[in-house]
Amino acid sequence: MHGIIFEQFGGPEKLLITELPEPLPSSGEIQIRIAYAGVNPIDWKVREGLAKGWLPFELPIVPGFDCAGIVSMVGPGVTEFKEGDRVYAYIKKKKIQWGTYAELVTCPVTQAAPMPQNLTLAEAASLPLSALTAWQAVMETAPIKVGQNVLVHAGAGGFGGIAIQLAKAAGAKVFTTASAKNHAVVRKLGADRAIDYNNEDFLSVLLAEAGGADIVFLNVEGIEEKSLAATKDDGRIVSIVGAPDPKEAAARGITASLVSVEPSGLQLRALTALIENGQVGPLEVLEMRLEDAAQAHKESQTGHVCGKIVLKIA
Repeated sequence: MHGIIFEQFGGPEKLLITELPEPLPSSGEIQIRIAYAGVNPIDWKVREGLAKGWLPFELPIVPGFDCAGIVSMVGPGVTEFKEGDRVYAYIKKKKIQWGTYAELVTCPVTQAAPMPQNLTLAEAASLPLSALTAWQAVMETAPIKVGQNVLVHAGAGGFGGIAIQLAKAAGAKVFTTASAKNHAVVRKLGADRAIDYNNEDFLSVLLAEAGGADIVFLNVEGIEEKSLAATKDDGRIVSIVGAPDPKEAAARGITASLVSVEPSGLQLRALTALIENGQVGPLEVLEMRLEDAAQAHKESQTGHVCGKIVLKIA
């Protein structure tokens, strides 16, 4: 099979297309013939060596953590899936080495789920990592009460796009930051107030229009303290990038949480139900060829991708 690897940490030029050995499923695993692989910020952070301190790895590395495709083989004892099933998955192994930028991948059955029947394979591939992160932040870490004011940063991105929809479905008034060109996108997702981060100050908007946010979902680095200032006393701030000053948060009665996403086939099944019922919609998808993985990483590193980039594998 062919796939993308890097043998040394560094820039996008380190990504090479090559032939790889075919992975075979062990007991409790499935093999997926990948149609599309999602591109996430963690992919280029791993490639640059930024995750070496907290994620075990072994070089060479096939990047990628999520995908959509067809079950091509089942391991011993697997009854949850059969060959030919269309699935999507966020795959996290004990060490980073064999990811999803390849024709085939194996994963435990607990990390995969049947993909929504009303999505394309490309749309499904855009979701697992981003959607599970949003699910674990919104549905588990900071459950929303009807009528609460919620701020979701970077609403046009992968995490933000799902978080907006989950927050809106829970009955929140949703504020989000996005460039003006993406305001139509975030409003379609359910945002009540789109804040143009190039021309408006989100802190001023939240304080003036809502007296602050009851809950802030933080997925942009460098604005932790300002986001804390935008949070009401006794509110919540949930971050996937970095925690604000814990002393200041505690002094104001604010619960600050840091979410590190974990795979969950059960949560993906719940997401599938919401998508098939029309409560959650797909993200905007920018499709690129596997051979263009280096360019995809460059696009992702700008921090201005609307929706998600996916790589077409087959």
